[in-house]
Amino acid sequence: MPAVQENITVLGQALGAQREFLILRSHEYRVSTAAFSPDGIRVVTASWDGTARLWDAATGAELLVLRGHEDAVSTAAFSPDGIRVVTASSDRTARLWDAATGAELRTLAGHGAAVTALAVTPDGQSVVSFGEDLKYKLWDAKSGKDVRTRDGADKVLLMVPLPGDKQVAVWYQRLGSSDDDVTHSVQKVDVATLTPGEVLADRGRRVTCLCFSADGELVAMGGPDGSVRVWNLAKKERVGGDRPAHAKALGDVSITPDKKRLITGDQEGEVKVWDLAGGQNLRTFKTAAAGLYGLAVSPDGKRLAVVGGGGLVEVCDVDSGQSLRQWRLRTEGVAVTFTPDGRGLVSANKDSTAYLLELP
Repeated sequence: MPAVQENITVLGQALGAQREFLILRSHEYRVSTAAFSPDGIRVVTASWDGTARLWDAATGAELLVLRGHEDAVSTAAFSPDGIRVVTASSDRTARLWDAATGAELRTLAGHGAAVTALAVTPDGQSVVSFGEDLKYKLWDAKSGKDVRTRDGADKVLLMVPLPGDKQVAVWYQRLGSSDDDVTHSVQKVDVATLTPGEVLADRGRRVTCLCFSADGELVAMGGPDGSVRVWNLAKKERVGGDRPAHAKALGDVSITPDKKRLITGDQEGEVKVWDLAGGQNLRTFKTAAAGLYGLAVSPDGKRLAVVGGGGLVEVCDVDSGQSLRQWRLRTEGVAVTFTPDGRGLVSANKDSTAYLLELP
């Protein structure tokens, strides 16, 4: 493998007046996930090459390679205290790693198929996993002990820990009699017992995109008809009625960290900002994104990152809709997220790279 510094490619000349950015290039196949440490100093990436890697978020230097999985790594995340990294893989295991040394601490083995979703409780003591064997498992994060297993019935697309260490929110998909007969719902699962609670959001409705608020209290679900529904999971109630947000199918939805605004984007690049409580459309603007499929809001709620086809990443001002910066990446991004301080973006890409993008 070449020296790390040789793997950091600066594209300033290709971008003209735009600021330079770094390519994190060491993975051999598609990057499936990129996430920041709680302090924003490091980035963890997961890849189909069977590894996860830690990077310096300021310089792009590769710090550690987490090597041990025998198949593609589908997701990776830091523990809430930043001391450990947890990964999930198609090799039917999840693993816990020391984030300082890269040493494997525990192998969480017991699933009969690929592990596809993970959640670490806010206290860092427990890990909940879900696999293609349609089983939930609860693990003791310190000992690696398999504490409990429960059978599920539907494919889990996303698991989000909720405040208080006692519950996770689960977005799941239910298949019907045909490929077109697919519906989605959100429900809570009790961490200690893995007992599912009542279905909280949109039982039997098809969903094209979904997002949770930063604290897990709200969930917004967008449909192929351009409408959005918002639920308060804590109160088990809808926030407003059906919102016919767009005439086109939705590409993504997002909620600002203060939970005051809902942002929606259709697949043709139109973005709308809504007053979440009152339901009024505050502004509408057109982005450069043809084939919009991703939105991310900065931690202060003032900027919006838009991901579209052709490698486009665009950052817009939420209040005015003004385009602040655009990048045409050399590859298609899978997803983007803001750094914890809001000064940059990281993208996970299809071509085995991750990009660090610096904002004005």
